[in-house]
Amino acid sequence: MIHRPLVVLSLAGIAGTAIGLNREVPVAPLAFLIATSAIFTTIAGWVTHEKKGSHALNVAALIAASVAMAGIAAIHANTRPDAVCDISTSLPAGPVEITGMIIDDPVVTREFKWGEQWSFRARITNSSSSACAPLEISMYQAAHREPPAYGDTWSFGGDLRRHVYQRRDGHQHTNTVVNAMGSTSQRIARGGGTPVLRAVYGGRRMASDLLCHDIQDRPEARRIINSLLLGYRRQMDPAMYKAFAATGTVHIFAISGSHVVVLAGIVIVGLMAMGIQRPSWFFFLAPILIGFTAATGMQPSAVRACIMALIFWGAVRLNRTGDIFCALALSAMAILAWDPANLKDLGFILSFVAVFGLAILYPPLAARWAPRAEGDHFELPKPAPWHRHWRDEIMKLLASSTAAWFVSTPLTAYYFNMFSLVALIGNMVVIPLAFLIMVAGSLSLLVGMVWLWPAAILNHANALLAELMADSMRVLATLPGGHWEVDSPAPLILVMYYVLLAWSARKLAVKTS
Repeated sequence: MIHRPLVVLSLAGIAGTAIGLNREVPVAPLAFLIATSAIFTTIAGWVTHEKKGSHALNVAALIAASVAMAGIAAIHANTRPDAVCDISTSLPAGPVEITGMIIDDPVVTREFKWGEQWSFRARITNSSSSACAPLEISMYQAAHREPPAYGDTWSFGGDLRRHVYQRRDGHQHTNTVVNAMGSTSQRIARGGGTPVLRAVYGGRRMASDLLCHDIQDRPEARRIINSLLLGYRRQMDPAMYKAFAATGTVHIFAISGSHVVVLAGIVIVGLMAMGIQRPSWFFFLAPILIGFTAATGMQPSAVRACIMALIFWGAVRLNRTGDIFCALALSAMAILAWDPANLKDLGFILSFVAVFGLAILYPPLAARWAPRAEGDHFELPKPAPWHRHWRDEIMKLLASSTAAWFVSTPLTAYYFNMFSLVALIGNMVVIPLAFLIMVAGSLSLLVGMVWLWPAAILNHANALLAELMADSMRVLATLPGGHWEVDSPAPLILVMYYVLLAWSARKLAVKTS
């Protein structure tokens, strides 16, 4: 019997998707081979009366191979020459005039006395192909003019520029951006896109206005709060973002499980106050979490957290017990089925590897460093002294920070060419501060819809927490020897590291059980 078959199928699908992304694989011959093997395996089981367990294992292997084949086929289906055109490579660099519809929520990335710099993606509509990849637009707009919005169609006039970034491992990354000026750009139409996303993005902007109420003179705090609570990561100052990367704490800006936990906790408090029973919570949580995920840009980490939360509360509704590994596997399969190219997305990789690593490494570390005292099972447990309680909480925070460091360090080295020793301290500072910011921000949104004065108080408290977080990361990033640049490790080294980490976590769990 195969334990957690969803995990096996998910790994097979990921392997097939990875092969399809990196290798040219003949789909038809492989599909014929798998189909032929399935037929002969079935016939052999009938003719030879093969043992049930052995036959089931062969069938499971064929199903896994079929899922892997589906991953390869999905990549081929999404990379046909006529499937999509890439405007960013077909247009020459220099002056351009293009027409396109804004397909995401525009974000202010810089502020000037005369106006703002807006960043967003637009689907080009004056092309011969109707399925062109979106283009990054950076538009300078005067303060007195109406800002761009999702669904608007614009005629953009400006310069197309290609920025080439050289990695330490020799790989190059090209970022194509159209720098458009508001004076040479014009809105042609409004109200495009889907009505649901227009409403969701409008609510996101209203939430940003509430979170920044009365703290307009504290731009750094506003950017951190918006990035942390609403996913406006493009608002982050590059120097500040680099400080978080140097301290190994940049992961907190990915909309993920902690955001879902805080949001779901507030909703659950309200449901409990109204006397709604736990099995019915799913019907209230599902639309709220899905709306929040859509509003924050449908980041892979947010989609993963949303799907896992829905699976957990759906299991409660069906009187079943949720399993974190099966939920993680199902969410990975759903995201890759929607867009196989997400396998190369940094947010997808960091989110899934981090959650998987924390799931296997945190429990044994916490059990070893903050053990519960065993007492007589026939006596009521005695309350622990306050100092013991705080010591256990600090040790759990240390276990969480240590697990996060072991899991994220290789990926930080691979993608950011950075090895950080101060990440252990950085995570112990950032994790509780980020949680407090999310709680205070959520309360500010709830109160601010009724009364702005208490929301302003919460916003100022949030600004203090955000500035404390920023100053702490700047100090840690400047510590001598706290971090240094490294070459990207080979992918095989990463695989071997995580296999060894999983094996070590398993051994540690056995010792502490």
